[in-house]
Amino acid sequence: MRAALLSAALLFCACGPLVDARLPDVDICDDVQSFDVPATPFGAEQTFTQHGTWALPEDFRVKLSGQQVSGALTKVIFRGQGVADLSFLKAASVMATLDGHPTALEWDGTLDDTGAVLIRPEEPLDITALLEGARAELDTVATGALPTHPWTLTVRACFRVRARLSLSL
Repeated sequence: MRAALLSAALLFCACGPLVDARLPDVDICDDVQSFDVPATPFGAEQTFTQHGTWALPEDFRVKLSGQQVSGALTKVIFRGQGVADLSFLKAASVMATLDGHPTALEWDGTLDDTGAVLIRPEEPLDITALLEGARAELDTVATGALPTHPWTLTVRACFRVRARLSLSL
């Protein structure tokens, strides 16, 4: 009887977490802006700027209690539709403002294998607030000898989500 009471007492005491696990990291990409760029006369060099807001879709947001979740922006990709690639760009950047803190993300001038612009922050940018429902302001800038016909620019953000699950009695 004494052993059974001791076992029950240990089972129901708050003796630390019942479950404490680091879940596998998840990499997610989300189209955050897509906009039409007007034709440029004679292919003249111009700068195109677009302002937008980034909020994660509802199903990306944190919903489980007992989770410690963090998110980090790992790259931004510019893709063109209606153009073969984005080799006509000379400069591209995104200014991301989250919780009043602006962060400039600059393109180093290289294209990926598909001809898209790939911008990697020097250090992953903390976007944990987005996972909790916040919004980020984005200012996208592209400079170059823009096409003489209309085209579409899509901005995609890729981020890594890290979670730890801790449940206790």
